Amino acid sequence: GAIDINADDAAITVHAIGGSLTLSGAQGVVIDADDVGGVTIDSRIGPMSVDVFGDSNVSTIAGALTLSGSDGVLIDADSTDGVLINSRLGPISLGDDDTHLGAINIGTGTGEGAINIGTAASERVITIGNSTTATGVDIDAGTAGIDIDCLGTTGALSLDTAGGAIEVGVNAAAGAINIGTNATEREITIGDNTTASGITLTTGTGGIPITAQGDITIDAETTSAISLDSTAASNFTVTTATADDLDLTVAVTGGGDSSVLLESDGTAADAISAIASVGGLTLSGSDGVLIDADSDA
Repeated sequence: GAIDINADDAAITVHAIGGSLTLSGAQGVVIDADDVGGVTIDSRIGPMSVDVFGDSNVSTIAGALTLSGSDGVLIDADSTDGVLINSRLGPISLGDDDTHLGAINIGTGTGEGAINIGTAASERVITIGNSTTATGVDIDAGTAGIDIDCLGTTGALSLDTAGGAIEVGVNAAAGAINIGTNATEREITIGDNTTASGITLTTGTGGIPITAQGDITIDAETTSAISLDSTAASNFTVTTATADDLDLTVAVTGGGDSSVLLESDGTAADAISAIASVGGLTLSGSDGVLIDADSDA
């Protein structure tokens, strides 16, 4: 039958002076405390080991369960079933106390297993980091790269800062920076026209090629100007491929005392040339045409 050791008011101490103490039962061992005093299992000198061969459960009915060790707490699973930490109602917190000073390490060993966070098909918000003083978030990857996708048809991918710069490709690596290069019909917008907002494009000897299947429109609104400057020979060419009505127009519209000026500091006889290689040349002015030369040529 069963063995019942009971003390109604006083404590019971089971102590092995020289050897070990083993509690064993064919149908298990139950250690229960009905009062607030609880159950204390203590090893004052050597290590303490609890070994089981079947499924095990450590739980508290009403209070919290605390695992504490002066040299740390190790939870290890030798089987492929792994370690499951679950909370049915409250949160699961790591390093949530105000006195926590050490690092929180996840996947810092040399094992090659994947690290999954929030991968279940559940609607949830995943938050990493905070904005307190010098707090930072550093994401590094090897040759497999970093892939950030927003698979929702209406969800946006936002990269923003409250005041600092947003930097893309500012290190010394020579890899390309691609924006919107996928073969998908989309609108790519850079910048805005709020007050002193600006866009600066700077390049080395590789230049800036701009290619479009549609029209290219450059507008300077209100009183802003457009300036195209070069220190090398340049051209602005419309290739007609024998088609009609493909004109190149340089014009000033809107009236007023404005002009179209062609100026050259060249010293050759053809400092300014107007050549029609096949057709004619027409000069027309509602107030006449003035041709003036400073020399006798």
